[in-house]
Amino acid sequence: TQKVKIERVESPPAAPIGFRLLNDVFEFSIDGKKSYNFAKDVTITLGFDPEALGEGESPSIHCYDEKLGHWENLGGKVSGGAISVEVDHFTKFAVMVELPSSVTAMIEPGEGGTVKLGNEVSIEIPPGALNGSEAVEVKIERVKSPPVTPSGFKLLSDVFEFTIDGKKRYRFAEGVIIKFGFDPKAAVDVEENPGINCYDEYSRRWVNIGGEVSGHTVTVQVDHFTKFAVIGKIILSFTDIAGHWAESNIKELVSLGAISGYP
Repeated sequence: TQKVKIERVESPPAAPIGFRLLNDVFEFSIDGKKSYNFAKDVTITLGFDPEALGEGESPSIHCYDEKLGHWENLGGKVSGGAISVEVDHFTKFAVMVELPSSVTAMIEPGEGGTVKLGNEVSIEIPPGALNGSEAVEVKIERVKSPPVTPSGFKLLSDVFEFTIDGKKRYRFAEGVIIKFGFDPKAAVDVEENPGINCYDEYSRRWVNIGGEVSGHTVTVQVDHFTKFAVIGKIILSFTDIAGHWAESNIKELVSLGAISGYP
């Protein structure tokens, strides 16, 4: 007799860019072995909330490759709020849905308008903010290979690039509003108020432009387009300095960003 265990993963690997988790991540094991190959295929079934699906979205089961460090799409057969797939080995599994990669809209400068990519990101352009008098194409596109985040910080959303008529850099006549949704599960180990960051292509670094946090949404006003994302500062906990004579000094240096530990 062998012991089969299904366990909820408390700190799961992040979903790949362009995908969203529809349920928790679960790890399957046999007699404590987290990597196990079967003599013949077995069927696993995972539940999900059908109401969490957008129009035209289809869920699929993904497995995590520990050696390569990435998720693999296995597909699956959907029946109501459950999806099943045959596998020949055990590892971590989850249900995900692929998200749209971009959205475009024609906006009249004199009228303004809103461009929205699901619940992930939107831009509100007031009348007169666009230059000229002819309608322009406003595009929001998911960045598949985003710039690296600085040490001690983590992405809480995908990175999106905003363009006007294909121009990746554009300066508005007046401020426009961008809104980002972020993953609350990814924010459990970051400081209280994550901020929207824009990427400076010249200095090749992320710049925190802040924003107003309301629930799981951050809103900020900008006057130009580039790449944007929600980024949070990881909370560092030092378990080996309690009672140390330099404890207060160490914490002060951490708050200033002068030193860091292991998040």
